[in-house]
Formats: sequence, C-alpha cells, structure tokens
Amino acid sequence: MPASAMPAQSQSASSSRIDWIDHARGLCVLLIVVLHVILEMWKYALPPGPVGTAMRFAETLRLPGLFLVSGLLLGPVLGRPWRLYLDRKLVHFWYFFFLWFGLEYLLLGHWRNGPSGMAALAMFFSHAFNEPGPLWFILLLPLFYVLARLMSGASAPAVLIGAAAINLADPQSGLLFIDATAERFIYFALGWLFAARIGELAQWFGRHRLATLAAIVVWAGINGWATVIAPRYVEMSPVHLALSLTGALVAVALAALTAQLRAFGWLAYCGRRSIVVYLAHSLPVHFLLLGWSLTGLRLPAVPLALGVTLLAIGSAFALERLARPTPLRWLFQRPAWAWISLPAAAPAVTRQSATPH
Repeated sequence: MPASAMPAQSQSASSSRIDWIDHARGLCVLLIVVLHVILEMWKYALPPGPVGTAMRFAETLRLPGLFLVSGLLLGPVLGRPWRLYLDRKLVHFWYFFFLWFGLEYLLLGHWRNGPSGMAALAMFFSHAFNEPGPLWFILLLPLFYVLARLMSGASAPAVLIGAAAINLADPQSGLLFIDATAERFIYFALGWLFAARIGELAQWFGRHRLATLAAIVVWAGINGWATVIAPRYVEMSPVHLALSLTGALVAVALAALTAQLRAFGWLAYCGRRSIVVYLAHSLPVHFLLLGWSLTGLRLPAVPLALGVTLLAIGSAFALERLARPTPLRWLFQRPAWAWISLPAAAPAVTRQSATPH
C-alpha cells in the first residue's frame, strides 16, 4: 500500500478517527509525564515504589505508541512543497523546543559556572543537542519527518527492513540523533507506512471489545514478565523490538476502547493538547518535587507521583490558557517571524495538536 494511503476514516477526519488517535496520544503523553515525575523523585531521594515498577512495565508501550501515532497522519502531507513541509514539520517543533529548552536552561541554572560570550552560546547548543532532557522528543520528531520525506520514494518493505536492522544493531555511539533514531524510527515508520491498516485495526478493536481485552491481558502478562520479573530478556534487542511493536499496537487498542467511553474524554483532551503538556509539564514537576523535598514531609509514592502528575498537567493547561490573551502567547503560538511559510492566519499550537498540518 502506498505510504500516502489513508483509510476513508482518516481522509474524512471523522470524529471516530480523531477520538482514537487523540486517546492514543493522550495515553502515551500521560505515561511520559509520569515517567518524568519518577525520574525527578529519584533525584530528591524519593523512591517511586510501585509507580517505578509500573513505568518499567509501560516502557514497551509509552514511546513506541507515541512515535507510531506521530507517523499516522503523515502520508497525505508528504507531497507538499519543501518550504511548507519544513515549516510545519521542522521549524514548528524546533521553535518550541529551543524556546522551552532555553527557559529550562535559564531557570534551572545550567548556565552557571559556564563560559561567557560565544563560548556560552556554543555550550547552550551543545547542551540542547546532547542533553535535551524531557524535551528530547520535540527535538527528535522533526528529524523523523525529514527522513520520511527523503525516503518517500522508497518501498515500504525497504524502509521497514532498514529501520528494523538499525534497531537490532543497537548502535551505542553516544550521539542522541543516531542512537535514538536507531531505536525509535521503526515505530514512526510503521505508523507512516501502514496508517490505513492501523486505522482498520483500530476499528476492529472497537468492534470486538472482549477479544481486544483478552489480547491486552495476554500481552500484559508476557510484557510484565519480561520487563519486571526477568528484565535481562527485554535487554536483548530482538525481544525488546517484538515487545515494543506489540506495545505500540496495544496503545492503539486501548485508545480504540477508551474512545468509546465518555469517562475517558479527558484523555482525548490531553491528546488534542499534547504538545502543551509536553512543553510545559517539566518545570512544574521539578519545582513541585523540589519544594516537597524541602518540607521534609513523607507521603507514599503512589499519591505523591499521582498528585505531582496531575498538578504538572493542570499547570501546563492553566499557563497556556492564561498566556493566550497576553504577549506571552508566543510560549504556545509561533509569532510571524518564526514561520518560513506563513499562512493567512497562524493557528495556535493548541489547535494543531502534536502534528500541525
């Protein structure tokens, strides 16, 4: 099937398509926020307990699912002129990455005891490209969009075989772009090249709920054993790849099921505004846990992690809403100078979700 092919549901932008994609994106971003919370908890000697175990379990779902979803709607826009394509797929994300990375760089004091002048600028960019912290996804995703455009004339089997080969080779170069591309591009390519099939599969999941739930339970048992009980096996590249490919599809299955339940409408809301959550959750997580550690109080890991996660996501939404009518809206909306292919009216980042068209 051509890379640009999409199911009729995708082409019509029907609510069912939007719902399950937003649910999948919301689920994966929520799990990423929780992961960042427990990583910060370790920094302040606050053991994450069972939340850490849950995040090890979710390793094979969290990022594979997010990269797969990020590739789903790419096909129809691959044929755009290069200037327009780069504006929406590279400049868009890198504007927000460098803006928010710069804020974190200043507020967290990474510049202290560093050089001055041009050496300080060089240190900033070195830090950005080598140690981007929680924002690394926003840095890497545009590279995947560019790679997909460059490979758009290749056959789907050739792209997937190449992506699987570099994943299994597991290079350890120490360079983020090389190592993360080798590890993650396979999931993005799967979403890009098989968007139609994945859309059909999501519809099947939604129609066959009991069978889907049974399959998820089986996957959970195998994945739990491999990631929590016997993690030495998941460190093997073929096992990790197999579990992660399956985990990405489990993310689709969970999204197809939750999209049918009104009680999970909040998950779709997070998915539609996933870039707001991704950009603005990190600083609240840091300062909330810093403040908590300074109080000397103790709270069980689960309520602490849950509370910080909810407050961080709520803070991100609140900041975006408060900034919207003020000059600070550039925190979430690109100003005119940051476009290289300016539309009639530059849409807010929150209207574009995580994949601007």
